[in-house]
Amino acid sequence: MSNFELPGRLASEKTPSQIQIAQCIGLLPNLQHLVLESCDMLDPPFMEHLPRSLKTLKIANCPDLTSDGLHSFLSKGTSCNLETLVLDHNVRLDLAFLPTLKTTCPCLKVLRMDLHYYSTHHTVVDAEAKYDDLLRDDEHPSWPSTLQELQFVHLQKWSAGGATNLFRSLLDAAESLVDLRTLVLHAHINIPWRDRVAFRDQWIERLSKVFLRRTSDPNPSLASMKTFRLSRQPLSTVHEVAPATSATRTFSHVDISPRKTSPDDDSQQTSDSDSVSKRRSKRIATKETEYSRAVSEASSMRQPTSTNNAHTSDSDEDSAAGDWRTTREKYIQGLCDTVDIRIDNQRPREEQFNESHFLDAEESGDEDWNEGGELADDAYAW
Repeated sequence: MSNFELPGRLASEKTPSQIQIAQCIGLLPNLQHLVLESCDMLDPPFMEHLPRSLKTLKIANCPDLTSDGLHSFLSKGTSCNLETLVLDHNVRLDLAFLPTLKTTCPCLKVLRMDLHYYSTHHTVVDAEAKYDDLLRDDEHPSWPSTLQELQFVHLQKWSAGGATNLFRSLLDAAESLVDLRTLVLHAHINIPWRDRVAFRDQWIERLSKVFLRRTSDPNPSLASMKTFRLSRQPLSTVHEVAPATSATRTFSHVDISPRKTSPDDDSQQTSDSDSVSKRRSKRIATKETEYSRAVSEASSMRQPTSTNNAHTSDSDEDSAAGDWRTTREKYIQGLCDTVDIRIDNQRPREEQFNESHFLDAEESGDEDWNEGGELADDAYAW
């Protein structure tokens, strides 16, 4: 269903036609796939009457869809059979339905959300989110164990605490998300750039460490049957002798007599090696002495005084911020083929400008060329 609008309906009015349309859809017991696009009637009463037999539900650019309406559909009656849920460009839909997602959608496999919005009028720029917070600091998402693909794009208008709840909930549920293979999270967080850099480094590294699949190089001994047989043999027995031909000669035994040396030569070699080692030891000892002296002088110059309290507090904050590097994750899932985590402070717009928007267009053709005409005395022929 696309571009369905009720005639003469104001934003504050509730018409019975909405319920009747939802009831008509509910009369289809075998309906499994439903797409609602640019419809202005998806309020909680309408969502309550949708059939429970749906396995795929896609809602795009519906301005009346909220988390309350979506939760009323997911939580009412028997357990929901949804396997694919796609929610794109809905200006009033936040992530408040995620804390109960594990119980309301126990069979969910694919969850996609694109929070890039578009203006409804050409003369007014109203492509802005209509909710207060995408995910509050006291809301903690839960994830069904059947989840295979999770894609959240253009997550915006939330605080660092809400984003932390979302990322930490994935780490806590990593042991149960054994079927997850695709994880895409693109978040926009408006915080100071120093805090954003530390926040980005932390969660990109932790999520990649827990979910990204680490593939090892193939075993070179399995390249062919020959290399496999050679790898099974001891190293002392792996010798290949080239077959003798008419152009080659094989020697069964070759005597190699060692060169005889005199006692004077041995003593001379011993004395030379001793002198070289003594010179090398003296040079190494001199370098070590110079290095230790430099270290002692530098340490004496860095004695703590009462004027470096600010530097001490900064180092304490850096060590506290880096504690996550030393912590050990509870569970390493390591089965995701795609882990794409992006964190920045961009403000997504309906039209993204690039380099082509700021380049002057080159005129096509040559207006000065006059084919078949005569040139003036002071004119040039290009």
